[in-house]
Amino acid sequence: MSFLNEKQDLASAIDPVDMLKQIYLKRRKKNAQYSLTSFARDLGVSHVQVFRILNGSRNLTLKQASRIAVALHFGPSETDTFIRSVVMHTPKNAKISKTVRNAILSQGDGAQAELGQNGVLELERFRAIAHWYHFAIINLTYVKNFDPSPKKIAKALQISPIEARDAVERLLKLGLLEEKDGTLKPTSARLFVDSKRPDPATRVYETEMLEKAKLALSDFSDEGFANRAINGITFPCAKEHIPEIKKKLKKFQLEVLDLIRKGPFEEVYQLNSQLFPITKSKGENS
Repeated sequence: MSFLNEKQDLASAIDPVDMLKQIYLKRRKKNAQYSLTSFARDLGVSHVQVFRILNGSRNLTLKQASRIAVALHFGPSETDTFIRSVVMHTPKNAKISKTVRNAILSQGDGAQAELGQNGVLELERFRAIAHWYHFAIINLTYVKNFDPSPKKIAKALQISPIEARDAVERLLKLGLLEEKDGTLKPTSARLFVDSKRPDPATRVYETEMLEKAKLALSDFSDEGFANRAINGITFPCAKEHIPEIKKKLKKFQLEVLDLIRKGPFEEVYQLNSQLFPITKSKGENS
């Protein structure tokens, strides 16, 4: 889905609530069945909070703004506009420190760096995991004969050179990559993702990886078949077993990483595991 038309409205909009209203109304115009509940789901915010935000009875928090920016696929400039707008329309007695407020509203590259872990860094971390190619680029640096140029990275991952360039800049800023000996190297820093609760960033990432799996299935060549394993099982199960099954899936993934740790590295692979119900529980609304 393209958000190009939605982004174009951000340049002239000032109030962050107006920005969200414009996006919601555009979506509802395209689909009369699109409700505030649907909008809240897409933003990763509860429908009660969205209703209160849109009617002006509740202010957007920086954390909510960060999640919404990721959920709506805002680029750096749109995100900066949105975050600044949230701060500017938040009362001075709200829970935003003076340092954070001044840093966001100030100009220059140093402004975001001053924030530390208070808000914008969290947003940058969301961005780093929101799109699949960020982790792919980190892992691509291990591959033999890796070329750090955006053009080569783009060709290897089948993304645009601009996406490759911006992703590398973001990973460098986060400290997940470093420039060393004329190339890019992964650092010892790790980006921890809390998978115990849903958020827009992980939802974007997992959705994109499912799309990549569907694309892999469309390769009917012998080589394509030999280099993938996409299969599944359907089984009856009690909910009490789900936590243990999830633990076993995670353990298997770690075992795979141990297996390949020493190399050599020739390609970048993605291992997905999906576990979800395909039937409705008794008592659920149809």
